[in-house]
Amino acid sequence: AFGGIVLIAVTLVDLGVIHFGARGPGLTGAIINPPFTAPDFQLQDQFDQPVRLSDERGKVVVLTFLYTNCPDACPIITERIHQAYGQLGPDASKIAILAITVDPARDTIPQVRTYSTGKDMMDKWHFLVGTNATLGPVWNAYGIEAVNLDAQAAHARAAAASGSYPTPT
Repeated sequence: AFGGIVLIAVTLVDLGVIHFGARGPGLTGAIINPPFTAPDFQLQDQFDQPVRLSDERGKVVVLTFLYTNCPDACPIITERIHQAYGQLGPDASKIAILAITVDPARDTIPQVRTYSTGKDMMDKWHFLVGTNATLGPVWNAYGIEAVNLDAQAAHARAAAASGSYPTPT
């Protein structure tokens, strides 16, 4: 039986996380030791459908924290995820990409649907939204600090990690 899921957090400061070209594809990041149980959550996606992390059991999960009005890092992260997804070919069905907003005031379902369509990610990922009340525990569980986005600094404050975690219970 499959005992866990692999959770890869894509940082909002995406310098050199995924490499393409002569170096070949590769991932870098922190190794969490000892590993901790990936906290489960349920949020709504761009189709207004509920998505639970535990529903992705058995897949590699790419987890990132973004916002659609981000002027710099988020579009780059989205493009790199899109490129990596394209390189997977038929193996893309073995992964789940979950993007969680850090801007619930502006990232509504129609807004993340528009962003997902514009980035050619509509059917490739789940862009998850919610209220501060539903997102706050998720941010806390994954070490994300969402701040006043009018200061355009939330992405610089987000923390991320990568590693292998046991399946949520």
